Amino acid sequence: MSQERYLGGYSPLIVQEMGRRSLDREGRFFRDQLRPGMAVLDCGCGPGTMTVEIAERVRPGPVTGIDIGGEQLAVGRELAEQKGLDNLRLLEGNVYQLPFGDGELDAVFAHALLYHVQEPTRALREMYRVLKPGGVIGVRDLDHGGDLYQPDGPELAAAWVLIERVFGHNGGNVRFGRTQAKRLRQAGFHQIQVTASYDLFATPTERDAWAGYWIDFLGRRYRDLITAQGWASAEEIDRYCAALRAWNADADAFFARARCECVAWR
Repeated sequence: MSQERYLGGYSPLIVQEMGRRSLDREGRFFRDQLRPGMAVLDCGCGPGTMTVEIAERVRPGPVTGIDIGGEQLAVGRELAEQKGLDNLRLLEGNVYQLPFGDGELDAVFAHALLYHVQEPTRALREMYRVLKPGGVIGVRDLDHGGDLYQPDGPELAAAWVLIERVFGHNGGNVRFGRTQAKRLRQAGFHQIQVTASYDLFATPTERDAWAGYWIDFLGRRYRDLITAQGWASAEEIDRYCAALRAWNADADAFFARARCECVAWR
């Protein structure tokens, strides 16, 4: 296995977007599984805003958030301190080596994690290991095959093909959502419940953040990789970035990101 890293990067735009996530919105498919006193792990917790909400919901049960990008965790620690939460810890960690013994936890949550990792079934088996018999898991991941956006056009379509290629090259899978149930079953889980929802980017602020992120993704962060691999020329990349700017300038533009969700039991 090569070195894991978060493919989305930690630009201010993406960290800000992660910080907007909430248990009532992005985590609502799993929210009702959480009860006071449960021991919970949030894998790939990012800045920890949803982890803090989980800790509030299950208090006094212990909650741990882990993320490979430890520099983000200060956000969640500060928020937990402001809320007076003493049942939460946030750690830099590896999803393949969770800091728990067998069967220690009541619940595991993983939002927008598995489509980034190179060995998702291995990660799920590790989550299975740390759950008690009867413990519950909730996972939510994107599936680009269900995305909706307007206005569309050939340049934007080509941009998304290129983005998918970059993710695949780095070990990710932007169509992972449709495979969740199969992966969970392979890891040993049962009673798998599948749902789906959308994350919507439609307000001017949301569109600015969305377009800005992908312009930076193509035009700066992965520009050298793309051109070195021969997937697109610099001129083509510039056209794709211009198409994203034009999309953002349209007052009626929106992007709806498809998310697949599963709740399952050990």
